[in-house]
Amino acid sequence: SFSENPTALKNFLRDWQCDFLLTLNVETADQLLRMHKSSPNDMARKMKQWRVDNNMSNARSKECFVALQIWARTAKVVMRSVKKQRDAGEEVIEKPSFLDISFADTHSVSTLGQLSSVGGKAPSEMVEI
Repeated sequence: SFSENPTALKNFLRDWQCDFLLTLNVETADQLLRMHKSSPNDMARKMKQWRVDNNMSNARSKECFVALQIWARTAKVVMRSVKKQRDAGEEVIEKPSFLDISFADTHSVSTLGQLSSVGGKAPSEMVEI
């Protein structure tokens, strides 16, 4: 449940995103923020290669870099929310409501695209990130 370990990546990222980050020994929001701060370009290159190795749709390094920025910002918001709730003495930590948002883009590399592990090309009117 979210309240048991609210900063676990599995609570706010997709399974494939957690699988990738696990290859970097990153399982929590804090670990993601620390690694992203120290080596974002290296993470993006590794993500690009990981997607190839796992038969996912190709993504440019810049797309991976932007996606990782989104993931890191999401982690930061989650950590702030958890801290605020703990400081207020909340016994059950609730998931921030913005995490329930989803969009119809089926090919996004970012946090917000549904079915982001689906291969193939996005329609021309959609921009992949």
